[in-house]
Amino acid sequence: MPEQPLIRDVQPTDREEWQDLWEQYLVFYKANLPEDTTNFLWRRIFDDDDPVSCVVAEVDGVVVGITTTSPSQTRGRRDRSATSRISSWTRPSAGPESAGA
Repeated sequence: MPEQPLIRDVQPTDREEWQDLWEQYLVFYKANLPEDTTNFLWRRIFDDDDPVSCVVAEVDGVVVGITTTSPSQTRGRRDRSATSRISSWTRPSAGPESAGA
């Protein structure tokens, strides 16, 4: 039986695995973003003044999934009580249930 994933906050040392999963996510959704945009998102994740957050799923020390969230905006203001945008991706090898969402 496969090990249950550990869900934890992303760490700066996860950059390589995070970026690999992020790029798979972009390919799946046929999104083409400049590298500057990816770098900007990575910085936002670790900015304490920015509400963007990211958690990873880890199995046997390998990051197999990422989920990034950001609060919704209501009339130009961020609503920290609701999350409207969630981006998730898991490695296809993470199991038969794995899929981009």
